[in-house]
Amino acid sequence: MEFRILGPLEVTVEGTPLPLGGRRQQRILAVLLLRAGRVVTADKLVDCLWPLRPPATAPSQIRNCAAALRRQLIAGGLAENSLIRRPGGYRLTVDPGALDRNRFDEEARRARLALADGHAPQAVEAFLRAEDLWRGPAIAGLADGMLEPEAMSLEESRLQVIEDRLDAELSLGRHARAVPELTALARTHPGRDRLQAALMVALYGSGRVGDALASFDRLRTSLRTELGLEPSRRLRDLRQAILTEDETRLQPVGAWRPARDGGPHLRASPLRPGGR
Repeated sequence: MEFRILGPLEVTVEGTPLPLGGRRQQRILAVLLLRAGRVVTADKLVDCLWPLRPPATAPSQIRNCAAALRRQLIAGGLAENSLIRRPGGYRLTVDPGALDRNRFDEEARRARLALADGHAPQAVEAFLRAEDLWRGPAIAGLADGMLEPEAMSLEESRLQVIEDRLDAELSLGRHARAVPELTALARTHPGRDRLQAALMVALYGSGRVGDALASFDRLRTSLRTELGLEPSRRLRDLRQAILTEDETRLQPVGAWRPARDGGPHLRASPLRPGGR
């Protein structure tokens, strides 16, 4: 049995989706999976289902929904002691490999260890395996109310993995290959400095110096017009480095982060405009 929350909530048995009942049962399952292995209080489940004004029958409805969910999961092959009622709440225990969120975290951990050890190609592969686990927005269709912050946290983890992977790609000289993806991401997330800086580095490393500077100019115009802000000091410094071809400062944004031994996290070779 596999549980998936990196996209629409789904439980599969040998690849076949298992019926999960109505929206309330699905929300209960989503909360239990987000806190797998820990007791979720009945009060928290009530808040999840009725965030504003729970009915007087809320506790009994929670019990009924949880019992129905338990029957469905056991019928699909879940061990009977995996979803149990505890004093004050419920606990769902699943094998780490059965939950896509855990597999995502493990692949990301392996990738970052590989980066710390200087193995960027292996890190890129592990990051891509982590990204491939996503099927859409986290807990899509259920990510409102109490579940919205949880979904946003998962999405942030996803973006951090993408940023780390793209830094690794740039450290390997894959500038031209990274430009289309970075262009789309920078447009979607204008407030993320790492993506904006990575796009500038990728364009410069692809021999597109003018485009790298134009990317900064567009961002500056957008920030001034919409928010009354200026680009960060990091991005301004990067623009100056491009103008002066200061290669020591033309590195992926993650380049200065310490590794496990205190050494550099990523260190790309010096760039030349148009270099690969």
